[in-house]
Amino acid sequence: MEAHINNIQRFSIHDGPGIRTTVFFQGCNLQCQWCHNPDTIPAAPVFRFQDHRCLGCGACVHSCPAGALQWKERPFWRGDLCTRCGSCQAACPAEACSLSSTAMALDAVVETVRRDKPFYDASGGGMTCSGGEPMLTLDFLYTLLSRAKALGIHTAVDTAANIPWEHYARIIPVTDLFLVDYKAEGEAVHRSATGGGNRRIRDNLRRFADCGVPVTIRIPVIPGVNANGTEITTMAEHLWDIRFAGTVELLKLHHWGEAKYKALGRTYPLAGVEPPGDGEMEQFRDIMLGRHLNAVIG
Repeated sequence: MEAHINNIQRFSIHDGPGIRTTVFFQGCNLQCQWCHNPDTIPAAPVFRFQDHRCLGCGACVHSCPAGALQWKERPFWRGDLCTRCGSCQAACPAEACSLSSTAMALDAVVETVRRDKPFYDASGGGMTCSGGEPMLTLDFLYTLLSRAKALGIHTAVDTAANIPWEHYARIIPVTDLFLVDYKAEGEAVHRSATGGGNRRIRDNLRRFADCGVPVTIRIPVIPGVNANGTEITTMAEHLWDIRFAGTVELLKLHHWGEAKYKALGRTYPLAGVEPPGDGEMEQFRDIMLGRHLNAVIG
């Protein structure tokens, strides 16, 4: 059993409690403007190029057996020709080019996660599956979670909740914590910002609130999307209406992923957008607290 894995980040402290190993999956069914892992959005691996590393040797172009790379001041990638063989990545002496993910066997992922079990045990940590959207690789995900649980490792799944509920019901028995993104309450706002609607997401939020499994809801606070009192209030009211009893994390916009857009040859959609100030974040937290929600600024 294999899955395309973008990265396995060890010693993570931002993806659930304690010290964690985060497994990033390839593929997502939303396209959020602020995504800090844009290379994980396509279903198949994509070509990345870091021009500041490039020596201009052309080894990547010459190595490609499918002719998917051409030199036009920088490597120009033909995704329709690429076989994802990784020859370009192997040939580059400066590590300037790479594919966004590698097909990894289940046993290899489990072994990588297992190595740090002493750190999980000491800190209350574990494994988090993220992406992309890990729920799109359901069979692999379920088996990975099951194997981790059998090893006594705490499991968490980071999801945008834009997947049929039946898929979540399958993995609930092997998942200790869900980290659920909640981006906007208004349908039009959500569609404009993410490329998709939120009716299924809203329904899944209610189901998560009803099922009793531990859930942390994460709200990325984005100017021009939801960083205003009206939208945050509407979101708070929805969470109150469904009687959500977990933690709500308000996450300030950051630009950590901007360099990844450049590596993909894309323009970063939120370039120049200033994150909300600390005072604004406190106001948004107070709105949540006013609806009796356990809200924190992440």
